[in-house]
Order: sequence, then structure tokens, then C-alpha cells
Amino acid sequence: MSKNKIALLVCIIIGVMTGLILRTDNADSDQKNVYWGIYSKSNQYAKATQLVVPFNKKPHLYSWQVTWEADFPKAQCLAQLEKGTLSLIEWQVQTAYQTPSDILNGTWDEYIQSFIDEITALGYPIFITLSFQSSPELSLSKQTEVYQYIARKFREEEAQNALWVWSVIADNYPGVLWKKQRSEEHT
Repeated sequence: MSKNKIALLVCIIIGVMTGLILRTDNADSDQKNVYWGIYSKSNQYAKATQLVVPFNKKPHLYSWQVTWEADFPKAQCLAQLEKGTLSLIEWQVQTAYQTPSDILNGTWDEYIQSFIDEITALGYPIFITLSFQSSPELSLSKQTEVYQYIARKFREEEAQNALWVWSVIADNYPGVLWKKQRSEEHT
């Protein structure tokens, strides 16, 4: 199954889980309360919406990738809100440039704070998931540690409208390297 199909499935699942947030009189859901989500690697909403055209549904959740160091995509999030769509930002750490150690030792705290401030100012739910550029040195436990560090900073600032989604994306899954890392972490 391709990454885009997996991402679409994840968005649909998240949409179903957040049905109460999205439920309005004009919500475009079917009788079974299925909520649709779409994913675009680079915020190409018009192109991504073509994925759901055959289903004759408007997406409720739109997910796209934002690389680390990019500004918070406030305009895109507000545009999605105007369309009645919640945003799920896949915040991608470029491990060649932002090492987990740099993040964990506070080098990126000011940047993280800028995201916290922008999301808090929006005042409506924004889903966030971290993804990591593929790196053989990046173990699942290190991904977890970075995720917890950043999520903790959001909690400390009471950014309650930032809703964290745990999603492990590994280019080599279920490859040998991934299995080796998992077995080493549990021995």
C-alpha cells in the first residue's frame, strides 16, 4: 500500500475519531457519521480534493506536510477553516539538519514556541503529528522522546487547541532495519 493511501486512511480514521468536533447542521457526512480526510504532501488542496470526488463528499480533515524551520501555516489553516475543514499538520523534522539531540537540548525551543503561539492564537483545533525524515540512526525510542519533548512544551504553555496525533512513519517499514531497531529496543 502506498504512503499516500496509508495517509488517506489515517486521515479518515482521525476524522471519524473527531466527529464530535466536526458535527454541525451542514456537515457533509453520511448517515453513519463517516468523516472524510485527505492528505497532500505539499499543501495542494485543489489537487488533493480530487481524491474524494468519486465519493461525492467534502473532506472534513485536510492534512499536509510542513517541513521543520517553515513558518506556521496560519493562512492555510484559516483557509481550511473557512471551508469547514480541520487541519492536520505533518510537521516533518529534517533529521539531516535538525538532530534529535539539538531538539532535546533546547536549540529549537524558540522555533517550537513560535508554533505554540500561532496555534494558540488561532483558537480552534489543529491536529499535529511529527514525522521524521528517514534516517538509519533514528530509533523509534528517539522519535518518541522528541515527540514527548515537543508535546510537553505545548502542554506547559496550555496550547489546548493543539491536538497531538501519534503516527510513526518509517520508509523502511516493515523492512529489516525497522525490525532490527524494534528488537534491539526491547532486549
